[in-house]
Amino acid sequence: MPRRNDSTYVYNVQSLKKVFPFIMPRKCDSLVFIDLDLDLTKTLEFIQNNISASLDRKYRVFEILIAALVRLIVLRPELNRFIMNKRLWQRNEISLNFIVKEEYNDEAPEHSIILRFDPNSTLEEISIKVNKKIDEARENSSINNNNGADRLVDIFTAFPPFILTAIVSFIKFLDTKGIAPKSIIDEDGLHCTAYLSNLGSIGLKNSSVHHHLYQWGTTSLFITIGSLSRKRIKKNNSIERCDTINLGITLDERIADGYYFVQSLKVLQDLLNNPEQLLMKPHSIKERPAKSRRELKKRLKLKKEIS
Repeated sequence: MPRRNDSTYVYNVQSLKKVFPFIMPRKCDSLVFIDLDLDLTKTLEFIQNNISASLDRKYRVFEILIAALVRLIVLRPELNRFIMNKRLWQRNEISLNFIVKEEYNDEAPEHSIILRFDPNSTLEEISIKVNKKIDEARENSSINNNNGADRLVDIFTAFPPFILTAIVSFIKFLDTKGIAPKSIIDEDGLHCTAYLSNLGSIGLKNSSVHHHLYQWGTTSLFITIGSLSRKRIKKNNSIERCDTINLGITLDERIADGYYFVQSLKVLQDLLNNPEQLLMKPHSIKERPAKSRRELKKRLKLKKEIS
């Protein structure tokens, strides 16, 4: 029975999807790029009228985007999947990775931050966690100029190139088999649900960037976030001025079908149109994939009896 220490094998896969990893064995074979303008008009109204009790300030757009993405993955769990060793896997946790730059200048170092979220997390809890991790990364850097991910990289890059090449190849082999050390995987920002890059915060305007997916690791979603802008959008047969933000999304099409992705984008927009729901825990959480063929058969039999 296929096993990994970070995910569950998905037994119930449509016939067409089963062959995708064989005709598209690499992520670079299966990239899909989406340029998306999200309407944040209601989100900005929510920010003006709501204050975080714990942080004693108004929520930030980036915090709400992260909370909306976490809730989206809870509601649309197929987005939390990846292909490894030509098999489809469902992650055991929701995790996001993004880069924090200490200062906005050429010389300032940057650090990778990995956040893991409980599916029941609310906007308040997520905002606290995001800010805490950012503060910790900057404080640790001021003390020893490194965080956990940086120290791990420094250890490996201290070896001569030919030894480092062998180490990386060996870890990749272990990862393919699902037995790579958890201590390494946990610090690796490319073993997460989605990689975020907030380019709007560093001044990128009126442009979208579509980043590639890395062949290393298990990340199946890469999302770049642009800056806020005001655009004219057609709504209900009329033209309205709306506050929007641009997302450049790169995804691995092997993890779900096109209809699922499109409906997921609609759910994301709905969450941003009604951010009040992010203050509450989700009403329901989708059941995890069956851990064996026997369990899958039992579930299918039960559903047949109920119907």
